[in-house]
Amino acid sequence: KWHLPRDVSGKAYRNPYLNKKHLPTRTKAPRIKITIGILAVLGVLGLVSFHPYFNIKQISINGLERISPVSLHNLIDGILNAKRWWFFNGRNYFLANTSKIEKEIEKNYALEDLKIKTEFPTGLKITIKEKQAKVLLQNSLTQLNNEPKNYYYLIDKEGRVIQEVNPDEINNAAYLALLMLKSQENKNFPINETVIAPATVQFLIFLQEKIPAKTAVKLSFVELADEEGRVVNLTTTEGWRIIMDRQNDWEKQMQVLTIFLRDKIKDNRQNLHYIDVRYENRSYYR
Repeated sequence: KWHLPRDVSGKAYRNPYLNKKHLPTRTKAPRIKITIGILAVLGVLGLVSFHPYFNIKQISINGLERISPVSLHNLIDGILNAKRWWFFNGRNYFLANTSKIEKEIEKNYALEDLKIKTEFPTGLKITIKEKQAKVLLQNSLTQLNNEPKNYYYLIDKEGRVIQEVNPDEINNAAYLALLMLKSQENKNFPINETVIAPATVQFLIFLQEKIPAKTAVKLSFVELADEEGRVVNLTTTEGWRIIMDRQNDWEKQMQVLTIFLRDKIKDNRQNLHYIDVRYENRSYYR
């Protein structure tokens, strides 16, 4: 029988590590490797975050029509030049705040479509589609001296403001095809605010196309007779008016107007003041 020394558990075998002198020396190599790895990752992140090579320098914008390229570039640069999270470079390709750029552009401009894409390593590509104007709105605003001043706005098919137009530009050929709507709301209209009912805009678009085509009568401007935009007073370039109702049959009103001008008035329109065709199968005139 072998007489073997017993360890602390009372088992009949020798534990070579019971004596601490026999324990292996702990190495620092894994901790050093981990530290180096973390520092390397931080170095790479710092390089791509702060090195000017990755700064957005080329901004291309496609689809501009009425919007000023300079004002749009200034808006984008203002966002890119701001810090991200109070510390990081906002122009960095990887950190560029494209969502904020999109929100600010949509806030300041009326657009049909907007796409923003970053192009590695220093490019930003923006593609926009501007809303098309359907009506030119003239709004008279009372000044401090109690004298009215006219402001002009382009309106889209949904009755929303696209942009304000300089009074010196309203005779431009681009706006000649737009029917002018006169308003007296005495307020400034911000971009994208709905100022006309969409159904009224569609009615005005219909009249703007049909009346010249069917009767050879040209329209100058239109005024709404009520807040809902139901009854419209269309003033012709000859000075007399056409009164129509959006809630009645559009085609029938056009038919009554066409027949009345052809068979009743003919070319004798010098003393004509108005024609009212709001009622089915009959009209009134002065």
